[in-house]
Amino acid sequence: MEIINNYDKKRELIKNVSIGECFMYKDRLCMKVKSSVQEEFYNNKFVDFNKNEINTVRDSTEVVVVNAKIVVE
Repeated sequence: MEIINNYDKKRELIKNVSIGECFMYKDRLCMKVKSSVQEEFYNNKFVDFNKNEINTVRDSTEVVVVNAKIVVE
C-alpha cells in the first residue's frame, strides 16, 4: 500500500473534520471514522495509520487537514 498526501497546512478543529477525511495529528497520518457510541469528552474517533490503532480526542483538538490518496496494488 502506498499513501500519498499533500499538505496545505490547513488547521481545523477535529469536530469540524468530516468522517472519512484524512488529517495529520502529532505528525501521523489519520482518518476520522464514525463512532458507534457518543461519549462525554472524546467524541472524535480516528484511525492512526502509523500506529495501526484507533484513538479518540476531544472536540477542541486541532489537526492539519490533508488531501490523501491511498493506492492499493
